[in-house]
Amino acid sequence: MNNLVIMKNHKAVTTSVKIAEDFEKDHKHVMRDIRELEKDMPNFGLMFFEGLEPDYYNRDRKVYYMNRKGFVLLAMGYNGKKALTFKSDYIDAFDQMEDHIKSNQIQIPKDPFIALKLMFEATTQNKEEVEDVKNRVVNLEENVSIDPGKYNYIGRRISQKVRQVGKERNWTMNREQAALLYKDLNKAVAEVSGVRTRSQLREKHFDDVMDLIDNWDPSTATRMLIHNLENVEAFPIAKEGI
Repeated sequence: MNNLVIMKNHKAVTTSVKIAEDFEKDHKHVMRDIRELEKDMPNFGLMFFEGLEPDYYNRDRKVYYMNRKGFVLLAMGYNGKKALTFKSDYIDAFDQMEDHIKSNQIQIPKDPFIALKLMFEATTQNKEEVEDVKNRVVNLEENVSIDPGKYNYIGRRISQKVRQVGKERNWTMNREQAALLYKDLNKAVAEVSGVRTRSQLREKHFDDVMDLIDNWDPSTATRMLIHNLENVEAFPIAKEGI
């Protein structure tokens, strides 16, 4: 069809721009001829409609789209041997495009029960497709990598919490003690979020991790190890007779 005729809004049409190029006319003159037809045709809107297409400078310009009847009426005024050849080519192109559109249209069965069955199957398929899309969206949302700002904030809150716990318990907080606390808290973060390392955290984990940090307290084993480093008994045993 060499783009003489295109499909727009499920209809075979050509454009005033294409006609101007092929019939070697100024586009403004083709637009003028179309507007002249509008004056005498009450059903003009059934054959022609306006649109916008970019010009050579990529600026929007007004054009007309027309169906087969609109083209025939417009081209009737264009004469000459070359024009006659183009008219024939356009009619062939309209035939091909209209056949193409018809062949791709859904044929509705005359039997109402078969039609209903097809509608039901189509609806079921659409629901399944929609559900599949929803599941994919949920999966994507749940696996979105955590925002770098939030990731850094978690790191700062962990450091603040470790210092806070050490200060509250009056621990010396030497390097070994701090390492034990960091290890304990990071292990708790991994257990709550279900990831192996903090770098694997996802956006969905942020709120739970923040709640954990706010309410975290070192495990019994960690407290005992830290007390040992302080040379103080973690759980003093009361002496008999006292």
